[in-house]
Amino acid sequence: MFEWNSWTINQVSFRKQALEAGFFIICLESKKPIRPGPRAWKVFEEDPNKNNDVYYVSMVLNWIKQHKPDINSDKVYCAGFSSGAFMCSHLANSYDPVFSAIAINSGCNAQAITLTKFGPSFNFTAQYSISKNHPPTLLIHGAQDTIVPLQCATNYYMDLQQSLIDSKLIIEEDIGHIWLKSKNDDILKWFQSH
Repeated sequence: MFEWNSWTINQVSFRKQALEAGFFIICLESKKPIRPGPRAWKVFEEDPNKNNDVYYVSMVLNWIKQHKPDINSDKVYCAGFSSGAFMCSHLANSYDPVFSAIAINSGCNAQAITLTKFGPSFNFTAQYSISKNHPPTLLIHGAQDTIVPLQCATNYYMDLQQSLIDSKLIIEEDIGHIWLKSKNDDILKWFQSH
């Protein structure tokens, strides 16, 4: 069952544009709720070997390699919004180079978030180690985001820059926590350039 809200509608517009641009799209969605809050990916498990969500994504990627020989498995990208953005970061930190590039929309480095009984807690000030194999990363964030503060994205961006990872940060001044439909072209161009 889909929840049709502005997040979903804007993400559907991205899927449509990506398909029209020749991308093969797989849209994964977590069905597990976090307490308190909505459904979300399990990005809080530090050990990727114990994270069923990471295992699930790796199974999907392996299935593509085995069953879709016409798909260029050397050009794999990951884009996510909110919890999906954290999952995208978690996957980038957990794998050897699998993704050619990633796009983080209203999220940040998965290492910077912990789940408490009161909800997510973000560490804005810590400097996190970034693997030299971390994929090129596009960060898109609304300056008025009250769910995932902008400082999360700027901190991730600074860590990527210090680690010499190709990265770009796009900040929309009057926007909150939402998939920015107006930035779909930026994501596709980022992927096509990598």
